[in-house]
Amino acid sequence: MTNSTPPPSTVDLLIVDDDTDLRELLRYYFTNLNYRVETAATGDEAITLCARLMPRLILLDINLPGTRGYDVYRAVRAMPGADNISVIFLTMLNTRDERLAGLALGADDYIGKPFDVQELRLRVENRLRR
Repeated sequence: MTNSTPPPSTVDLLIVDDDTDLRELLRYYFTNLNYRVETAATGDEAITLCARLMPRLILLDINLPGTRGYDVYRAVRAMPGADNISVIFLTMLNTRDERLAGLALGADDYIGKPFDVQELRLRVENRLRR
């Protein structure tokens, strides 16, 4: 008999952004707060890492090379055992329509760039606490 329950995540955060500097800044920041962090530069890389690592939370840009953030979100939601992964869109696309589209899709939160890193930290902590 096989167990369909996924193994516990070994990663707290998966940061997905094509901006290398921002990705590394956030990796450094959250690692120093004792989070286990992985990063991805493309949507396809994010999907692969997500399936393998099952992170607890994804910080997800929308404008990514190749597979866009919205499609990454849909792919993650379709993965067995991924229903407990929280997703926060973190993006330059910060119009009202874009925010509503991301939230209507089912994202847990939507943060526009530029952002306050302390506010981001609190939103991440709040999501992971739930």
